[in-house]
Amino acid sequence: MTTTSKYFKEANRMATRRTPPPMEAKADLSPPEKQTDEKVSLEKVFAEVTKMSKTLQVVAADTIAIKETMTELKDTVNGLQVRMDEAEGRISQLEDVTGGLATDKDAKEKKIKVLCVTQVTKSPVNVK
Repeated sequence: MTTTSKYFKEANRMATRRTPPPMEAKADLSPPEKQTDEKVSLEKVFAEVTKMSKTLQVVAADTIAIKETMTELKDTVNGLQVRMDEAEGRISQLEDVTGGLATDKDAKEKKIKVLCVTQVTKSPVNVK
C-alpha cells in the first residue's frame, strides 16, 4: 500500500477542481434577449452622451461668439460716449459764443441808443 502525503492529495484535488469562468463568460450565460436589451440600452446611452457632447460644443462656441460681440458692443458704446462728450463740449462753446454775441448785441444797441440820445440833446433846436 502506497501512502500519499497530505500535500499530494490536496494538489490532486485542486487539479481536478474546475476553475470559475471569467467575468465575461458569465455575461454570456444570460439569455440572448437580455444581452440585446443591454446592448441597445448602452447604445442609446452612448448616442445620448454623444449628442449632449456635440450640443455642449455648439453652446461653447456660441458663448465665445457672444463674449466677443459683447466686447465689441462695449467698445462701440464707449466710443459713442466719447464722441457725445466731445459734441457736448463743442455745443457748450457755441452756446458761450452765442451768449457773448447776444450780450454784445444788447450792449451795442444800448450804446447806439445812448449816442442817439446824446446827439439829439446836443443838436441845436430851432425854435421860432
